[in-house]
Amino acid sequence: MLSQATIKSIRALHSSHIAKKAQRFIVEGPRLVDELLRSGLHPIALYCLAEEEARFADHLPICVSREEMARMSHLDSPSTILGIFPRTTGKPLPLDTGYHLYLENIQDPGNLGTIVRTAAWFGFRQVICSEDSVSIFNSKALQASMGGIGYTNVVYSSFEAISPLLSPNTAIVATTLEGKPLAEVSFRTPTLFLFGNEGHGLSPQLLAQAQVQITIPRGEGGQGDSLNVATAVGIVCAAASYFK
Repeated sequence: MLSQATIKSIRALHSSHIAKKAQRFIVEGPRLVDELLRSGLHPIALYCLAEEEARFADHLPICVSREEMARMSHLDSPSTILGIFPRTTGKPLPLDTGYHLYLENIQDPGNLGTIVRTAAWFGFRQVICSEDSVSIFNSKALQASMGGIGYTNVVYSSFEAISPLLSPNTAIVATTLEGKPLAEVSFRTPTLFLFGNEGHGLSPQLLAQAQVQITIPRGEGGQGDSLNVATAVGIVCAAASYFK
């Protein structure tokens, strides 16, 4: 049985402030935990119900009761496994090869998590977030990322700070509503794609850094104000990967 102090300390990690101070993050669910383990992340501790013990045996899980899991969980319907992992402070990678994303002031954790998941799927090397963006360690962002943080470098930095990492050959491409239609653009590596805030798009200051502006036109008969930013990222990632 787990002690009251242990359960309390684990439950406290659901607080973003406490988790940040402890340099840990907590995830729940066999699919998400399994993906993080497959990516090579090493857990500080795993807690599981008896039914999951054999599946995660290589990582020495601690078997707990359903009641204990419910007390540690923040979910209405607690999962069968809970993992605690160390937070790693990512450092920006050079921008002289591959595709990269720069996200300005992204506020919705679901959007950020989905973007990281998408970047991992398409093999993008890193996702750089402005420092005023939501944390990737937000529980909703982690859930939406589905383990993507184990495959893609996620860092927080101002554009000015990463500018020295740009090479003369790095294309800087901004997504806007007034850019060149996506189908008319060819992509090459290295490229840094810029995406802006859900409601306001890119700031004029960051937009001025772009060499090319692109847009995703509505389909024939299409309606609506704009695309969700995570959806736009997915379309651009696919276009860059498959239609060069």
